[in-house]
Parts: sequence; structure tokens; C-alpha cells
Amino acid sequence: MKITEDFFKSWMTDAGGYTRAQLNLLKIEWPPVHGWKARLIGTEITDELYQKILAAKHITSQKLKN
Repeated sequence: MKITEDFFKSWMTDAGGYTRAQLNLLKIEWPPVHGWKARLIGTEITDELYQKILAAKHITSQKLKN
């Protein structure tokens, strides 16, 4: 699967952002620096990774600490 703008919209949280867990799966450091999405556009990821990113939509930073 190729990362596109629509890709980012598909796993955005209800608040309009992204979780730390999702960005960790994409190897993006927290907090993300300006331009992180643009650098990922066009990158290929596996369907398995995409499913993990979708599943991480509801994993908050608090849940990561526990």
C-alpha cells in the first residue's frame, strides 16, 4: 500500500489527529516535527502495518504507559 493524503485521513482520530502509537508504527518520533506527513507520502507499507495503524487509533499515551 502506498501512503497518500487519503491514507492519513483513513486513520485520523475522532479529534482530528494521530496517536503516538500510530506514529511509532511509522517510525515517527514524538512529538512529530513539521513535515513528517510530506516525508511519508509515496512510501510503501504492508497491509499488515496498515491494519496495525488502524488498530492503534484508540491507543492513547496513557495506555502505552501501562
